[in-house]
Amino acid sequence: MNEALDESHMEVLKQIIPFILNVSHYMTDLSYLLYYINVNFANELIEIQQKIIGKILELRITFKRILELDFSMESIKFFKDLITVDLNVINDILTINDEMKRYLTDAKLDLQLDNCLIGFINLTNFIKKIPASSNEKVTMVFSDIIKNELLESWKFELNLLNCKIFKMICSNERIINLYKESNPEDDKINDFSKGDNFIKLINWLKDNQVFNQ
Repeated sequence: MNEALDESHMEVLKQIIPFILNVSHYMTDLSYLLYYINVNFANELIEIQQKIIGKILELRITFKRILELDFSMESIKFFKDLITVDLNVINDILTINDEMKRYLTDAKLDLQLDNCLIGFINLTNFIKKIPASSNEKVTMVFSDIIKNELLESWKFELNLLNCKIFKMICSNERIINLYKESNPEDDKINDFSKGDNFIKLINWLKDNQVFNQ
C-alpha cells in the first residue's frame, strides 16, 4: 500500500507538472535554435537536432508515467529517480550548447543559453536533495524554494531564451523564403514578428520543419 502523504509532500508533488512543462519548453526551444542553425549552415547540426527531438519524446513518455502514479511517496521516489538517472540529458545539453555556439555570433544569446542550463542544473540538483521522509516543516521549505525561487527564476530565463530565438527566426531571410516557397499566397508579407503572420510562421515551422525531420 502506498504511504500517505502529508501536506508538505503534496506541495512538492504539485511542482512536478510545472517542472515537466518547463523542461519540455526548454528542449523545444533548443530544437528551434538548432533548426535555425541548420537552415543557415547547410544542416551541419542536423544529427544533433534529430537527437534532441528524440530526447523530447523520451522525456514526455517518462513524465507521463509520473503523472499516472497516485499522489504518494512512490511518486516522489520515482520523480527523484528520474532526476538522478534519466536526466543525464544535462550532459547532452551542455554538448549541444557548445556546438551551437560555434555558429552563433550573439554574445547575449550565448549567455542566455548558459543561464538556462545553469537554472536547469540548479533545479535538478535541488530536487535530488528532497528528503524521502522528514518532518513536514522541512519538506515545506523544500517545496517553497522549488516553487517560488528555482522554478520562477528558471522560467524567466527560459522566456528570455524563447524571445531571442523567435526574434532571430522571424527576421531570418532564409527561413522566411522557405516559408514563402511553401506558402506562395503569403509572398507579399514582410513582417512575421507579430500577430497572425507570426502564428502562421510558427505553426508552419512546428508542423512542417522542426519536428518533421
